[in-house]
Amino acid sequence: MKVVGAVNTVVLHPNQTELISGDQNGNIRVWDLTANSCSCELVPEVDTAARSLTVMWDGSLVVAANNHGTCYVWRLLRGNQTMTNFEPLHKLQAHSGYILKCLLSPEFCEPHRYLATASSDHTVKIWNVDGFTLEKTLIGHQRWVWDCVFSVDGAYLITEMVKLLHPWVSKPNPWFPSKIKEKIFIYHLRLPSPPCLAPFCSLFLFNRSHFG
Repeated sequence: MKVVGAVNTVVLHPNQTELISGDQNGNIRVWDLTANSCSCELVPEVDTAARSLTVMWDGSLVVAANNHGTCYVWRLLRGNQTMTNFEPLHKLQAHSGYILKCLLSPEFCEPHRYLATASSDHTVKIWNVDGFTLEKTLIGHQRWVWDCVFSVDGAYLITEMVKLLHPWVSKPNPWFPSKIKEKIFIYHLRLPSPPCLAPFCSLFLFNRSHFG
């Protein structure tokens, strides 16, 4: 299995026989693990990097997020039971900056279904999958939000913000950060709250150095 552009994101389909990848050139590809080949290819936006992919736990939806702050949503169909087919469902302009992570809610969040999008615009947004309406905007981040994860029941969302400390060193390479401080935020999504929700807890997770 070969691709031309750098691969930014890969997810495993719940059927356990297919991988879905997104690359720097904007290509979305489905890889058949049994045949060791690409079974489907989509290009929602030419030359716009696909930054993150997520698949609904039951395999019914896939979402691809890109560098223009846009999410593309497809319904996944198994027509002949040998290949997943993509049916365009929705185009969502979610953020003004890059989307660095998109994530669909887990099984035990049912009957509610949500999409979380984390962005370089310092926010995380929660979208109701039924109509893709905005439920909440999570604030409190001072920098790019690189990652997010739901708790198993979907009641909490944990987000990650990264801060560079002592960012430049003279040796061996002046362009590599020397230390990184990661800060996580925890949001209780089911509290009665206004559309903009601040974290009830945040903490510095750990410091790490690339140079010992």
